[in-house]
Amino acid sequence: MQDGGFERLEELFHSALALPVGERSAFLRTQCGDDAALREELEGLLAADGGVLDVPVLEQLGGDDLEGQTAGRWRIGKRIGEGGLGVVYEAREDGGTRRAAIKFLRPGFDAGSFRRRFLKERRILGELEHPHIARWLDGGVDEAGRPYLVMEFVDGQPLDHYLAETRPGGTARLDLLTQVCDAVQYLHGALVAHGDLKPSNILVGADGQVKLLDFGAAKLIMPNDSTGGGETTMTRAFLTPHYASPEQKMGEGPSVGSDIYALGVILGEAFPAADRDLLAIRDLCCRAEVRERDRSVLELGQDLQRYKAKQPVRARRQDLKYKTGKFLQRHVVAVGLSAAVMAGAGTAGYFQWREVQRDRERLAQMRTVVRSVLQNGPTQVVNAGEDRKAMRTTMESAIREVEASGEKGMELDMAAAWRRVGAARLEEGNTDGGVDALKKASELAEQVWRTKGDPAALESKAVSLPLWALALQARRDSEDGIAVARKAVALHAEYKRVFGRPLGPANPYYRLILQLGPALAKRGEMEEGRGLLLEALAMARQVKSTEYTGRALVELAALEGKDGKDAAAKGYCDEAGRVAPLTRKLREVCGSEAPAAMTEDEQIATMRAQIRAKVEEIRHDPERFPALRRLAGMHQQLGMLLHEKGRDAEARVEVERAAEYLDEMVKKDPQSVPLKKQARRARLQLELLSK
Repeated sequence: MQDGGFERLEELFHSALALPVGERSAFLRTQCGDDAALREELEGLLAADGGVLDVPVLEQLGGDDLEGQTAGRWRIGKRIGEGGLGVVYEAREDGGTRRAAIKFLRPGFDAGSFRRRFLKERRILGELEHPHIARWLDGGVDEAGRPYLVMEFVDGQPLDHYLAETRPGGTARLDLLTQVCDAVQYLHGALVAHGDLKPSNILVGADGQVKLLDFGAAKLIMPNDSTGGGETTMTRAFLTPHYASPEQKMGEGPSVGSDIYALGVILGEAFPAADRDLLAIRDLCCRAEVRERDRSVLELGQDLQRYKAKQPVRARRQDLKYKTGKFLQRHVVAVGLSAAVMAGAGTAGYFQWREVQRDRERLAQMRTVVRSVLQNGPTQVVNAGEDRKAMRTTMESAIREVEASGEKGMELDMAAAWRRVGAARLEEGNTDGGVDALKKASELAEQVWRTKGDPAALESKAVSLPLWALALQARRDSEDGIAVARKAVALHAEYKRVFGRPLGPANPYYRLILQLGPALAKRGEMEEGRGLLLEALAMARQVKSTEYTGRALVELAALEGKDGKDAAAKGYCDEAGRVAPLTRKLREVCGSEAPAAMTEDEQIATMRAQIRAKVEEIRHDPERFPALRRLAGMHQQLGMLLHEKGRDAEARVEVERAAEYLDEMVKKDPQSVPLKKQARRARLQLELLSK
């Protein structure tokens, strides 16, 4: 697309949308000329989702008046706002006095990609809880089939209107922007990028409190985000160009960097007569290259706080003249009284003292970073591409600063933080780094448990220790892995003694003993290995996991066969053939007699049923990246089974589907080594099937 493409795209899109469908092609030929990229993007936008945009434009942009109707338990009142795709009404709960805001998609936009984006917005909002973010209350589909979401009602003005009407002073403006930064930092800690920050999405109440609104363009900072290319194009058309970052204008999705850019623009508008410090802060946020901006909203907020306190801001060059000037601004009276002291001792002593104070302030900020990510992020920060990697790096820096300070009382927070970092490193393929981080997490929790007897420390170690053992096994440290795994088994016994119950089914301990049991049997320690596999099988059956039930049964069949107990081995094989997908391991262990109870068609039907169940699981939660990887693996397994049965045409369909999933995921997270290996295997399988 030629220069100025974003603004041109928006202008032509809305112009074409207003034309009858039959006149659009001629309009595009005339307006786009030889700019083939612009025309292609517009055609893709207008054709999105099978013609959802072919609904008459007056119906789309006007829409029904829903006042007086109901949606779930909410009675709809007057219309109070509208944006590119949505309409917002006041609402009250039936039989109550609670006031809320209810949002619908415009008629004509309530299908396809638009509907998926709306449902994703609702899902994201349901996970957020912050004093400066409008709170999600409810959501559903009304009797007419229209999805809706209900938010707390915010009685306030858009930020720009508020500033124009109330004309607050500089300190009050900084307080407002600091609130906005707090909200956005919370979002990023929860792995969400807003994507459309602008004054109209920031309401200010009469009490001076900010509320962030409108997450229609928001994106989970993870490559398993289901937003496709067509949705990216539509997002571009409905963005506000003035606040959109250069990379968003080029078609990239929302990110930490694009939110920082928008905050810089908002800062510049809030202080139209800014001094050099604020201009430097703004310019740092609004640099064209993402890597040259602030790395996090935390850094922006810190500079605003320094500016408010008349301290040197990080965005400016930190020379002695600048620092001295800031000192004089802060202490204009005290300087005169202490001139003699300063003359005798020099300014160096003062600045040394200030550095100590600044270190204390930074330590407090680093503690906030660690706790913010732990409170707001998912259980494991994984699969979030470059933004995830940047956040993981920020987290590691914060951890190290807190550690170096000798801070007491944060050991369990630090253990959880190192566990989070370890999981992220492993997903990036950094096995050594993952092992080191998980070892630190386990040792910190152990220290607190042994010195203070805090049950929370035992809970923490019961997660970290199995993960550490699994990481060692992934690194092929078999002896160290088995030694740490045995510690995890002993810890589980201690855990049951203290809490009177076993670890929950989601604990990685059960994955660990599924690996440890066969490893011990291979070393001749049959009874210990059998006991662990039976423990894993019992938990898998309890939670009705066919995947883990099947794995445990196959491993038990292998163990019993090795121990000469053929009848027991056959019983496990028969059950595994009934409850689990037919894997290569099952056929290796149980041989051709394993699926005797199934015909060839029944075997294939079993695997197809497993795939349908996984697809249904992902449909309800399309952000689950690990589930997508497992789905791709299941398609690969089915393809190979079909190949063994001589049904290569069907096999190619399955493996091609797996390869498509994996190639798309690799594009979104190119740093994931396990993912790249799985994609390469799928391509090799396709080559085999094409011969």
